[in-house]
Amino acid sequence: MMVFVIWGAWKIFRVYGRLEKVEEHCSKIEGINTDSASVKDQLTKISNSIDKLFVFLNQQHQNFSVELFVSKSPIQLTEFGEKVLVGFGGKSYIDTNLDALVKEMEKEDFKSALDVQNFAQSILFSKTQSDQFTPIKNFIFNNPKYVIGESNIELTLPLVLNLMSIYLRNKYFDIYPALKDVEQPPTQT
Repeated sequence: MMVFVIWGAWKIFRVYGRLEKVEEHCSKIEGINTDSASVKDQLTKISNSIDKLFVFLNQQHQNFSVELFVSKSPIQLTEFGEKVLVGFGGKSYIDTNLDALVKEMEKEDFKSALDVQNFAQSILFSKTQSDQFTPIKNFIFNNPKYVIGESNIELTLPLVLNLMSIYLRNKYFDIYPALKDVEQPPTQT
């Protein structure tokens, strides 16, 4: 099943990469207006659908290792998870690109903290084809087993995106704490 998810994610990456290249080439050709409302709407719908599909697939097959994540509400990184985040360059990537990532997140109309968490994952997924993300993908490829002391974890792109999205979500909440502090409804008995 995991092979299917990885294969599906790989196919989505390829389609998304091709879509970006087509958009780039079309914008260079005179006479083609890529800014028309219908084309832009369709591309937005396709992009949003791909993002939602990725989040859904990733949530269905997450490797929430107790070594990396602690499930206090909301889910947080463990000390080992934070070390892994630093080790593969995820923290550095987000810290370097934080202004641009937050600016993109500010365009959304988040209704809940979960919306922020899911969008953080989607936005990072959309960046995986960028040159700035390549060192992270190379790290995953060259270090399929990440070892610190006696702890080790299998690094995959979905796992890396989970680690990074939690860190990005927390950075966003540092800027906009009102979404994080939404009152919880009473539990039903």
